[in-house]
Amino acid sequence: MPLDLQTKLLRVLQDRTFQPLGSPETRTADVRIIAATNRDLQRAVELGEFREDLFYRLNVVTITLPPLRKRKEDIPALAEFFVRKYAAQYRREPPQLSEELIRRLMEYRWPGNVRELENVIHRAVVMARGPVLTLDDVPLLQPEPPTERHESVERWLRHLVRRHIEEDRRGSLHEEVLQEVEIPLFQLVLEETGGNKSRAAEILGINRNTLHAKMKRYRMLDETED
Repeated sequence: MPLDLQTKLLRVLQDRTFQPLGSPETRTADVRIIAATNRDLQRAVELGEFREDLFYRLNVVTITLPPLRKRKEDIPALAEFFVRKYAAQYRREPPQLSEELIRRLMEYRWPGNVRELENVIHRAVVMARGPVLTLDDVPLLQPEPPTERHESVERWLRHLVRRHIEEDRRGSLHEEVLQEVEIPLFQLVLEETGGNKSRAAEILGINRNTLHAKMKRYRMLDETED
């Protein structure tokens, strides 16, 4: 959201009044705001990309929704929902999900999150050859042959780049890649060092204060450490 639009929204939230475009009439707004983002807004505030006063105005109750790979227990219910949704759209009986397919859905990493799951199920419903969806109906989830590590990383990055381009998402790719890499890296190093942040920082080759700041940004600290 551009900064000038942030200012206008802040004014509405503070005064609860606004003027419709092209109208001299001032109206009162009595609304509840639900804001969603895939970006680190605290970091955006530090970079001057998001107004701090608007951030605190919106940040009354925060619900952090983990990526799909971290809440795999939701996958079967989401898959069933998308099956019914697209079966109704194409006016056909909703197919069942085979146990083998559900197991594969649970094993998959889902770099594209819920949107990717929806697209996979959508395609499966369209291409279904019977009353039960199987792995044959979802070739994208078939195990891939072993590859060199750099090839695997390149595929992951290419997927992210294409998704950001297709969704016209701007300014968040670098931050998303860093977060995807740094969080598991920090967790592994801290686990191997028994939680010793000084030792972990030495192994990582960064300053201990830098490690602490990054862990705080990624919400990896206990309240007593914050």
